[in-house]
Amino acid sequence: EMENMQNAPVVFGLGNTFIDCSAVASHELLEKYGLQFGVPGNLTEQQIPVLNELGQLEGYHEMPGGSTLNTVRAINYLMKNKYNRENTVMYFGAIAKDEKGETIKRFLDDEGILYKFDEHEIEETEVNENGSTTVTKTNFTGQ
Repeated sequence: EMENMQNAPVVFGLGNTFIDCSAVASHELLEKYGLQFGVPGNLTEQQIPVLNELGQLEGYHEMPGGSTLNTVRAINYLMKNKYNRENTVMYFGAIAKDEKGETIKRFLDDEGILYKFDEHEIEETEVNENGSTTVTKTNFTGQ
């Protein structure tokens, strides 16, 4: 019984789940959507179409984010690489039942993070006040 406990998760995180997006974008594109160079922030409903344009840019990258999930990912990295321990962290959150939600799950599977999501049917572009939207964080660097 004690042997099984050694493989149980030791860190649990519960938080809002986001997809962080990173891209090198022109100042013109940022101005078109009222975004600022080098300033991370949440997208408004009117700004969400920028994601389609960013997705076409070379170097565009999406990764699971949000404060809690970023912390869980960092702890997981440390536990796997410094202490050689697998399956030591688990994350709880909410995601949309859409392509972005599946992207988050695949990413966490690849990193070996255990998870349990409350999955919601929402419009792909909906900005939801309860944090269940999956794409709201952005970080831009200019050209």
